[in-house]
Amino acid sequence: MSAGLEEFSESASIDPQDHKAVRRLIFKLAGPSLMEMLLMNMTQMVMMILVGHLGAIAVATVGLTSQSYLLLTVKHLKFNT
Repeated sequence: MSAGLEEFSESASIDPQDHKAVRRLIFKLAGPSLMEMLLMNMTQMVMMILVGHLGAIAVATVGLTSQSYLLLTVKHLKFNT
């Protein structure tokens, strides 16, 4: 619990004019979300590669599933903010 408070106090004491520190804080906060989206896109690409030789219907099914999963993820993220 105290580690979270230390991180909060560290972010509250950053000088807005220190662009390097602000950029570092933004990447620290957004890094997990960026990695999640990257891994999700890579998983969808691998699924397309794996079913690509099965035909157009299989590729369309993976595409529709990927879009539905993305919409559910966006809906979930909306409720977290």
